[in-house]
Amino acid sequence: MDDMMKIIKKWDVIIIVLLVLISFIPYGIFIYGESSNNGEVYAIISVDGKEQQRIRLDNNTTPKEFTVNTKDGYNIIKVEGNKIGVIDADCPDKICTLPGLVNRSGERVVCLPHKVVIEIRGSKNTEDKEDFISR
Repeated sequence: MDDMMKIIKKWDVIIIVLLVLISFIPYGIFIYGESSNNGEVYAIISVDGKEQQRIRLDNNTTPKEFTVNTKDGYNIIKVEGNKIGVIDADCPDKICTLPGLVNRSGERVVCLPHKVVIEIRGSKNTEDKEDFISR
C-alpha cells in the first residue's frame, strides 16, 4: 500500500476528480438546451420532399388520426397531445411504426418505401436564425 501511495500523489487524485467532473459538462449543456426550448413545437409531414402538412404540437392539441396516401401506399399518423407518429402503414417492413410517438425537436419518423417524413421542429423563430455570419 505504501508503494501505491508513492506512485499516486495527492495532486494526481485531485486532477483525476476534476477531469471526471469536467467530463459531465457536455451532458449538462445538452440537458439545459433541451429544457430551455420553450418555443412552439411543430411536426412537419412531407411526402417525396414536399411539405404536406404542419401541425402544432402541445398538450392542448386535439388527438386525431389521419391517413397520408401516396402513390406507393398509405401511412396512418396519430397525433396525441404533444406527440406524433406512424401507427400503421402498408410498407413491407413497417420500420416507420417502431419509434412510436415522438415529441422532441429534431426527432424524425421516416417511411422510406412511401417517401414520408415526419420531422419535429422548434418554433419558426428559432428555425429562421442564421447559423453563421460571413463577411
